Amino acid sequence: MLGGEALISHLLIYTPDVRWSHEDASRIPSSCVTPKGLVSLAQRIDCALSDREPDMLLITHGTDTMEEAAAVADMVCRDDVPIVFTGAMRIGPGGDGPRNIAEAIRAGLDVTDTQRGVAVVMNGTIHAAIEVRKLHSAADDAFHSREPLGQIALKGIRWRERRPHRLRLPRAEPHHIVRLVRLVAGDSGAQIREAATHGADGIVIELFGAGNAPSDIFDAIASAADAGVCIALTTRCGDGPVRPARDCEHVIMMPGIDALKARLALILALASDRVDLLRSWATEFEP
Repeated sequence: MLGGEALISHLLIYTPDVRWSHEDASRIPSSCVTPKGLVSLAQRIDCALSDREPDMLLITHGTDTMEEAAAVADMVCRDDVPIVFTGAMRIGPGGDGPRNIAEAIRAGLDVTDTQRGVAVVMNGTIHAAIEVRKLHSAADDAFHSREPLGQIALKGIRWRERRPHRLRLPRAEPHHIVRLVRLVAGDSGAQIREAATHGADGIVIELFGAGNAPSDIFDAIASAADAGVCIALTTRCGDGPVRPARDCEHVIMMPGIDALKARLALILALASDRVDLLRSWATEFEP
């Protein structure tokens, strides 16, 4: 398996008078990473930014969990230097990895607004880490976001004006158990009750639409919250506002991001004892 440095050498990328740094995220399959591993990578990123003082940092990462790794980096890493993630959907001769690396470097060196946060560059499209999702198992254009940060063309990069609704949290060693429950037709809330009674510190629940669910689900949510489990609500759609159809006390709304990122955000917030940051972030969301 070629690392990023070998690919960069093969591409003969020439960037005079530019300080940029590359980090291989890991040589283990990205499907095997853990929240602790993602936080460790974020720490490596901050160390690289401090020690090397690059104009940009490139991270090559497996695509299975790249959206989660990039999201954690966006939540906790320094944001004064462009950080760009990329990878490959196809390996070997004719694969898309070399092109993605070249375009990721172009995007990182072209960034003039670091408040856009960490970016994921795949298939000529620049995505905000907090918004990107992998929606296909094999296609070159597997990664999508509702409104990408920009598009890469031969003559330049077309950036969008709107900034993503970023969530910033302290970096902390994750040790809490946070379960993810996706509602399905006919759901009675059994998964929520099972998680609450079997050691979960938090539960992220994907409600239908903007916040619909049967009464049994809301009863299970209330019971779990009363038992001291930290409950976060998001939408099964993966994006958009979250407005529960029934009043829910002592729960956290997580609009605008999918459940994978909401789970990691709750893990980080519990580890740093800053759940309040999730609540304040949610009140500023504009659909």
